[in-house]
Amino acid sequence: MAAMLLSIVTNMSAECKEVSMSRKKISVLVVIVVAVSLLFSCAEGKKTVGLAKFVAHLALDAVEQGIVDVLRRGR
Repeated sequence: MAAMLLSIVTNMSAECKEVSMSRKKISVLVVIVVAVSLLFSCAEGKKTVGLAKFVAHLALDAVEQGIVDVLRRGR
């Protein structure tokens, strides 16, 4: 019985290490993608900004107009 429990714990430990390694690989991949995205987003040139609005409301319209005004002024 003890040998069986030890076997189960050992297998679980190996599975946890595999999950941990795959999480590390995914984390490294995410960091690389973010870093590359930041490098290309800092490039000079014309940039495009999208603004999605799902409902019409006076306050939301004012916020949208404010964002457009600030972007047109150029910071």
